[in-house]
Amino acid sequence: MNILFISHDAYPAGAQKLLLHLIRWIKENKKDILFHTLLLGEGQLVEEFETVSDRTYTLPRRKKHSRFRFLPHVSIKKDSKSLVEDQLFNDLEAIGYDLVYANSVASMKMSIELKQKLDCPLVLHVHELESVIKDRVPDFDILSPRVDLFIAASNLVKENLEKNHQIPSSRIKVIYEFSTAKTSINSQKGPDDEIIIGGSGSLSYRKGIDIFIQTAILFKKRFPVQKVLFRWVGGAGKSLRDAQQEVDKAGVSDLIEIIEMVDNPIDHFNRFDVFLMTSREDPFPLVCIEAGQLGKPIICFKGVTGTEEIVKQGGGHVVPYLDLIDLTDRLHDYASDPGKIANDGIHAKELFSEFTPDKICPQIIEVINQVVVK
Repeated sequence: MNILFISHDAYPAGAQKLLLHLIRWIKENKKDILFHTLLLGEGQLVEEFETVSDRTYTLPRRKKHSRFRFLPHVSIKKDSKSLVEDQLFNDLEAIGYDLVYANSVASMKMSIELKQKLDCPLVLHVHELESVIKDRVPDFDILSPRVDLFIAASNLVKENLEKNHQIPSSRIKVIYEFSTAKTSINSQKGPDDEIIIGGSGSLSYRKGIDIFIQTAILFKKRFPVQKVLFRWVGGAGKSLRDAQQEVDKAGVSDLIEIIEMVDNPIDHFNRFDVFLMTSREDPFPLVCIEAGQLGKPIICFKGVTGTEEIVKQGGGHVVPYLDLIDLTDRLHDYASDPGKIANDGIHAKELFSEFTPDKICPQIIEVINQVVVK
C-alpha cells in the first residue's frame, strides 16, 4: 500500500505531532506500507518528517488568492506559478497512491484536489471543533461530501460533525489521540514546596489564557495562605508579551509564570502537580494526554473538550463551564492535600496509558485498510 500523508504545516502542535507519531509507528511496524508526506507549510518539525518519511515534500505558504494556497520551494515568476503547481500534482500522480490521509481540516482543500487528481480515497482526521472549522474552512459543508471517511479525535468531535454538518455516523470513526510522554526530570517535592498548577498551549482566547490568569488571581484572593504557583508553558512573540503585560498589570508576577514555547515541554509538565486546562474549545488535546501519562490530575470544563470523556472516569475533575468558584475549590482541594494529588495522579496515569501509538495506531491502520478495500 502507498499512502500520501498531508499535514497543514510542520509546527510542533497537536495534529502535526500526532501525524509524526503515526508515520514513525508505521515505519517501525508496517513494512508493507510505503508512504510519502506532503507538508503544506514549514515549521520546526520538517527535519523529523524528512527523517521518518520515505519522501517528504515541503511547501511554503502561498498567497491567499492563488489557485492553491501553497507553492513549492522554488523561485518563480508570477506568471509561471500555475505551471509549478501543475508539475507538483503531475509528479504525485506519476507516483500513484492508494489513499490520501489529511491530518486536519486545515489541509482539507488541498487534500480533496489531490484525491481527485490521484483518483484514490481520502481520509480526513478531524482534530477540530466548530469555531476552528468555521474559521479555517468556511465552505466545509460544500467540501465534506468528497471525503470518504472522517476520523474524529473524540466523541465530542463526532457529535459536532453530525449535528452541525449533517455527516452521517457511518462516515465517522472515533479514534482518540495518542502520545508518549517521557521525562528525565524527577518531580518529587519537599513538604514545604509550593504546589505548581500548570497550563499549556498557545496564548489564545480559545485556549483560555485569560481564564488561567483570572483563576490564579481568584485563587490567591480566596486562599491567600496557600503556597501555589500558576505556570503556563507556550506562546511566543506578541502573544507572550501581551499575556505577560496582563500579569504585570495585575501585580501577580510572583503568582503566575509564563514560559515561552519550547520544542519539548514534557520536562516542564513533569514539574506540575496539577494540570489545569482552561480551553473554551479543545477536541482532545495532546497536552492533557501527556499530563495524564505523567501522572498529573487534570481539571477541565464540562461540554467543551473531549478530555472530559476520560477525566469524568477519575484522575481529575470536570467543572461547569467558566465556573471559577468551583474551579478554585477543586484546586484548593489538591493544594491542601498532597495525598489527593498522588491518588488522582495514579488514576490519571492508568486512564491515559491507553493512549499510546502501540494501542491507537493499529486502529487507524484498520480504518485505512477498510477505506482502501472499498
